[in-house]
Amino acid sequence: MPTSNGCAALARERRDATMASQCNAASIPGSTAATGSTGATGSASTIPGPTGPTGTTGATGATGATGPISTTLYEYRAQFTNTGVSPVFFSPSLTNSNNGNSTISFSSLNRVVVPLPCTMTQISWGAIVTATGGGGANTATVTLYKNRLSAGLSCSATISNTVNATQSCNVTGGTASVNAGDTISLQLTETNPNPIIVYGTFLRRQ
Repeated sequence: MPTSNGCAALARERRDATMASQCNAASIPGSTAATGSTGATGSASTIPGPTGPTGTTGATGATGATGPISTTLYEYRAQFTNTGVSPVFFSPSLTNSNNGNSTISFSSLNRVVVPLPCTMTQISWGAIVTATGGGGANTATVTLYKNRLSAGLSCSATISNTVNATQSCNVTGGTASVNAGDTISLQLTETNPNPIIVYGTFLRRQ
């Protein structure tokens, strides 16, 4: 059918009332049809979306309170040369002059005071022969003494009677209990004290 304007013109030209009525009806829009039902939701995507940008770094938190002074660990280190006699006692601390003496005393500088109650768990030593002497190999034993008595923590090893010979000894897992105010010393015993030997010792408390 011609367009609505063309249809009306043609009806007038033909003087056709029926056709004019039909043209008028065609020019009037029909009513809107009802909306169809919503389709089913599609399946979820398996492809992740892009990662978002990293957020800004937060402000630094406040500094925590200062913790208490540690009472769980301290150490003693010393170095001394044997004296040619056995046994002799030395200080476990480098702060004292370690010349060795056959008795334990403050005047001999081979006795130090314990600052905190603790358990001595490790005793270690290393040694080097600086000059040979008569006799054979030397078995050296370093023992912790507490209040002039053996504390039951010691370490033994044998070193040859040869210049520059070295040896070391290490014992851990000790249970030598000491209290603040106790005094400690190191005893050195040697089966052959004739070679000149320099010892370095280490004593740990936990």
